[in-house]
Amino acid sequence: MIFWRTLAMTACLLAGGASGAWAQTTAALTLNATVSLDGFTGKITALSCPTNGCTAGDQLKVFEVSPGNLGFEIVNSTPTSSIFASARVAQTLSFTLSITPTAGYNHKIGKVASVTQNAVGFEKYNTCTTCSGALAKVSTTFNTASTTTPLVNTLTMQTANTTTATQQTSNGIADNFTTATNSFAITSTLSLSPNGHPVGRLEFDALALQLRTVAEPASISVLLVSVGGLFMARRRFLR
Repeated sequence: MIFWRTLAMTACLLAGGASGAWAQTTAALTLNATVSLDGFTGKITALSCPTNGCTAGDQLKVFEVSPGNLGFEIVNSTPTSSIFASARVAQTLSFTLSITPTAGYNHKIGKVASVTQNAVGFEKYNTCTTCSGALAKVSTTFNTASTTTPLVNTLTMQTANTTTATQQTSNGIADNFTTATNSFAITSTLSLSPNGHPVGRLEFDALALQLRTVAEPASISVLLVSVGGLFMARRRFLR
């Protein structure tokens, strides 16, 4: 019984990967910034920042959302925004994030089956109740034919005649891949346009891309061994 239980626990650990819960790695948001976790590497292969739009606090982060799910995030480590528009000036930040298998990773990894995009920020006119046309939008496209639908998130304009603003989160719908893959590139463009009007707060504070993976056949086999081991251990215990 001890042998089967030990085998089952070992197989579960192998199937789940070596990293611990809530593991993460970060890098300064610069061209060629690279982060790796759970068999995947993300690299900024193109970056276009607006004036004062990329600061020393901006980071590229990869973190565990849950087993089999990774999040790649563009976020500022300080309370200030990563990209903002003030007065009547539009701002655009764009970057390309290349996702590839991590070289030399020590166990079989899954492939990405879908990606979900989430944006956090403010979109608010300052003492303007009749203005219209301001835009805070993120559009993400893929370089692979396995998925063709862009991920689009738009913040809702707040037009109350007040100087305060409420931070909001725009949650996207997952874009499912027709064929799971572990190597692709995504290009995200964050656009802020006051449309010629004065604005109170028009900014993005974070952009997260969550990758959902599916197990490869080898990982599934290991998992089946673990389940079988637990079953055998239970049978021996009941006897």
